[in-house]
Amino acid sequence: MFDAVAELIQNDDLSIMNLESVISDVAEPVVSEAHMAYTAWAAKFREAGIDVANIANPHVMGCGDAGYEDTLESLAANGIPYVGNREMTLYISKNDLLIGLYASDGGAGSNMKKCISTMEQAGADIIIACLNWNNGTTDLYLSNEYHSAHYAIDCGADIVLGHNGTKVHYFETYNDSLIIYGLGEYAGGYDISESAAALQITLEYGENGLYISETACVPINPGTHTDPPQAFPIGSEEYNRVIQTLHNVPRDFEADTETDNNSDESEEITSEDEPPLDSASPVDLKEVENGN
Repeated sequence: MFDAVAELIQNDDLSIMNLESVISDVAEPVVSEAHMAYTAWAAKFREAGIDVANIANPHVMGCGDAGYEDTLESLAANGIPYVGNREMTLYISKNDLLIGLYASDGGAGSNMKKCISTMEQAGADIIIACLNWNNGTTDLYLSNEYHSAHYAIDCGADIVLGHNGTKVHYFETYNDSLIIYGLGEYAGGYDISESAAALQITLEYGENGLYISETACVPINPGTHTDPPQAFPIGSEEYNRVIQTLHNVPRDFEADTETDNNSDESEEITSEDEPPLDSASPVDLKEVENGN
């Protein structure tokens, strides 16, 4: 399943996976399109080199609370930290970078601002905001996605990683930070999935601290129920289309007629809604130190 991206994720500091499946052998679907995987897959994720799972999306609730709990237990049993909706966690990488992760099922709001501030005060070297969009199959971001991504950067995030599109979207730099509006569906059984990409970001220390010195990308032909994901051949039409899309100038969001109804920067959340720093994962920070 991960052969197409093994070169990128086996030996890096941190590999983040957006997990949109329930991991359970017994839970029953509560929605018609539940995404499911057996618990044995959690071990395969770890063996492949996945370090952290983002589960801030509606699909992990496809089997209700029972399936969600099974998913958390399967990840924890295999030593894979996770970050859920409106939660944050800190991860000590193999090279001793303290990486802060915040996740939200779309939108921004004061909760994100508080969490990012907390991770900054904890001394995070870099902060990544994982935001799940509601753009579905469209290849254009919605105005709320634009505002949420920019708001995350304004709050202190260094990288915004968007999820939930069935095809690769755009890169954007904003205030010397990187916004990735979507890397498509790597594997999920959707025949409508057109493209995906695995992205590796290299950081280096400069006079002003860490900066992104290099990015490497593997354009992917998404997997289905029967076929595993495959890397598009270098120089092929599909390969070039993914690379071009990533570097295209995003369409003017003001022309969009659709809106995303998830929370935005105007949302007010009380201090009681702010999770404590270690609430994102039952795996203690010391247990994930150096990627172990």
